Amino acid sequence: MKTSDFIKREWVFWILILAPTFFALYYWPQLPDKIPTHWNASGEMDDYGGKWAAFLSPMISVGVYLLMIFIPKIDPRKKNYDLFRGAYWVIRIALAFLLSLLGFITILAALQTKMNVGLIIMISILAIFMVMGNQFGKIRPNYFVGIRTPWTISNEEVWMKTHRLAGRLWVVASAITIPILFFIPSAMIAYVFLPYIFVIAAVPIIYSYKIHKTIVH
Repeated sequence: MKTSDFIKREWVFWILILAPTFFALYYWPQLPDKIPTHWNASGEMDDYGGKWAAFLSPMISVGVYLLMIFIPKIDPRKKNYDLFRGAYWVIRIALAFLLSLLGFITILAALQTKMNVGLIIMISILAIFMVMGNQFGKIRPNYFVGIRTPWTISNEEVWMKTHRLAGRLWVVASAITIPILFFIPSAMIAYVFLPYIFVIAAVPIIYSYKIHKTIVH
């Protein structure tokens, strides 16, 4: 790939990584010695790091960015990535956006800005799942991205059918769950989020097993 093409494709990732970094540097003199690094399901800060933690999210972003560039190069089915290049880019940008947002939230929380962190994070995660689900039907068999079960990996038809189902499920489940989060107390968010995660994870796995038995046997 030409350098110019690479820059055109990747520049938005660099902005998403650098934006919270410069945000942290700008507010560095005002930041306390303890920076929040974790929130519980109710949106309450329950773990802290040193002042260096202001750059934790950008550091993680760099790691994820490099990992997702490297993954297609080592995948035994790396040729398939060319078949869903656009979908892979969308999934990468969605993850980069989430990590960038977490970087801003960390700094704002350290500055004691009033906001419902739990709600913001949960809605952001569900929105990312919705975006990813919308791309599932375009993903071709590989060993790193998508619903990877023994049955999807071993049969392309099972892979395609499972991802079509999972894509619709992730989009619909996210669209239903996001509005609910606005109308429940923060302490109840986990009771909605955990069943949501269980459903979007378990249903595709079970479906891939059953459809594999139908197709192969």
